[in-house]
Amino acid sequence: MHTPIEFNPAVPLPRKTLSNMMATGVGHADWGRLYWTTVGGTFGALVILLLLPGWWLAATPLVCVASFAGWGLAAQKTIALDRRQRAAPSLRFSLQFARGAAALTGALSALAGLFGAVAMLMQRT
Repeated sequence: MHTPIEFNPAVPLPRKTLSNMMATGVGHADWGRLYWTTVGGTFGALVILLLLPGWWLAATPLVCVASFAGWGLAAQKTIALDRRQRAAPSLRFSLQFARGAAALTGALSALAGLFGAVAMLMQRT
């Protein structure tokens, strides 16, 4: 395993974060792609919801994708703080909140899409 040059044995990286990073590959996605996916998904969902509110079901996959990409951006920033061994408690709290909000938003959007699709199919029969 590669050890960072700035590694300080007195303050090792948190094992949970390191193992999660290694197991899931978090931090390997391109930052630009994650950013533009977040922006594009959010903008696309807003356009659908503002211009065609009756088609709200079409916005749910875009919200899910934007949430997943936003979670990835927050995770990358957290990993960068871990690598630099910076405490930054307020920033870490904000990033943890952002990851939680992204996960909750994505999950609720997926459920809304699922139940909306089932309701639409039930109306057609």
